[in-house]
Amino acid sequence: MKTRAALDPFRRRWLQRGLIGLLAALGVWLLTPRHVNSALDSWVYDQLLVGSRQQVSDHITLVVVDNKSLEALGRWPWSRGTHAKLLQTLHQAQPRAIGMDILLAEAALDDAEGDAELARTIVEAAPVVLPVAAETSSVSGLLTEVRPLPLFADAAAELGHAEVVADHNNIPRYAYLEAGIAAHLRPALALALRNQGSDVRLPTPGLRNPEVGKASSPLLWVRDYQVMVPYADRLAFRQVSYVDVLEGRAGAEQFRGQWVLIGVTASGLAPNFSIPEGGGYKSLTGVEYHAQVLNALLQHTLITQMPFSYRVLTGVLLVGLTLLATLALRRKGVTWLAYGIGLVACPLLSFVLLHAGRLWVSPVAAFVTIVACLLFSLFWHLRRSQKHASSDALTDLANRRMFEQTLEREAENAERSGQPLSLLLVDIDHFKQYNDNYGHQAGDVLLQTVSRTLALWARRPRDLACRYGGDELALILPGSPVEHAQHVAESIIQSVRLQAIEHAHSPAAEYASLSIGVATFSPGKAGTRPSNLLAHADAALYQAKRAGRNRARVWSPDSRAL
Repeated sequence: MKTRAALDPFRRRWLQRGLIGLLAALGVWLLTPRHVNSALDSWVYDQLLVGSRQQVSDHITLVVVDNKSLEALGRWPWSRGTHAKLLQTLHQAQPRAIGMDILLAEAALDDAEGDAELARTIVEAAPVVLPVAAETSSVSGLLTEVRPLPLFADAAAELGHAEVVADHNNIPRYAYLEAGIAAHLRPALALALRNQGSDVRLPTPGLRNPEVGKASSPLLWVRDYQVMVPYADRLAFRQVSYVDVLEGRAGAEQFRGQWVLIGVTASGLAPNFSIPEGGGYKSLTGVEYHAQVLNALLQHTLITQMPFSYRVLTGVLLVGLTLLATLALRRKGVTWLAYGIGLVACPLLSFVLLHAGRLWVSPVAAFVTIVACLLFSLFWHLRRSQKHASSDALTDLANRRMFEQTLEREAENAERSGQPLSLLLVDIDHFKQYNDNYGHQAGDVLLQTVSRTLALWARRPRDLACRYGGDELALILPGSPVEHAQHVAESIIQSVRLQAIEHAHSPAAEYASLSIGVATFSPGKAGTRPSNLLAHADAALYQAKRAGRNRARVWSPDSRAL
């Protein structure tokens, strides 16, 4: 059965490992973003997505208000009657559905007939989806819904929100497939367009917003079904100039069975965003963004970010397996291999989930935590190596080399500063007889017990308990006058007496006992020099042994032991 003393280091090691594991888990939790990824996470996402070229559906066609159309048709905005003619032309080509990324929120005061004609055309044409915008209120500063005029909204097959949410780099990596005022969420423009052109409505993908339905006001703008858009080459989408369609230069076959998006790309009229493409970033307009979302919807390639709790769990699992692997490989001395495998596994798992499962979980939190564990491990091993180089393996006290270096340094300090310096040399009485009668293992235990007692009295930062050699120990006490050093020596002897360690073959006492020699350098006192401290302490120890052991003696210049 293991003794309590033998179990303590075992328990201490596992307590330390458990604490490291808990700190690592806490690190993963703190480094995992709750809602939107950080700049570093977004950069990693872009890099892992490189090479995964998204195909462009041949069922999407953009009709764009470009610079060519502005030159031909004049200043923007145009008459609503012009839009009506465009829709009539497109309707004749029999598209699946038409989405207009043009906000029709205000009436044309000088063109009421054009408004009425557009409304009639929307009713008669193929299913037309109109946009709802999210604008910041000048009163509250919150997002509010801007709808088309009622005559247009009532005529449309469906309304879809056209919000584009860009991050700090003006990159709209995320799309929200439902958004709007809390009382009534609307599908995204691309989702509404796909639904109008499909016979079957598929389930809406994306990460749900737990706050939906909990908004304090029904007028607040709320987003739901968050997805990440894998961008395709924007130049691969078929684009037709608005004026070419209007004037009949675009063949009807280009629109037959197509999802048609109408929007503005002319410079100065459309807001521009950026998307990662070809190792860099390219400009993107709002209608092109909606085309990208529609393309991903049609090809089922939208990416869903893993919920926060699962992201934390995945990170903790990666870090935990790495730390367990380090324990398994510790005896072979290749713990670095476990850390290396863990660091590779983080981005590799993210890559596999991203490309095979269309699921995004950032590797950054787990990767950074494993790096932190690796650095801590290196620091810990460096400290242990330094400690082992200067400590005694059996007693865990400073070794002889450390003793000599410290005594020399403190002696120089004492001489320079004029402060006292005391040294105690400690000898276990009749230690050879103890070994001979109780065995060397018991002798080692006795030596460790006395060493722990000695270490308890090295209380100040510069105090140092050492193993001088064999059964002899030493205690260096910088700044201690002779009275304090003598008190410490007597206290150590008394502490060992109180432990009542049986030593039946000791002539000095029936229990294990100590003899201690004390020497002190006192500035201004004749006959003392720091360099003689060791010799004086050894002489005092010899005097204690001659006097019958189990006692302490203090060296003095008139000591007969010298």
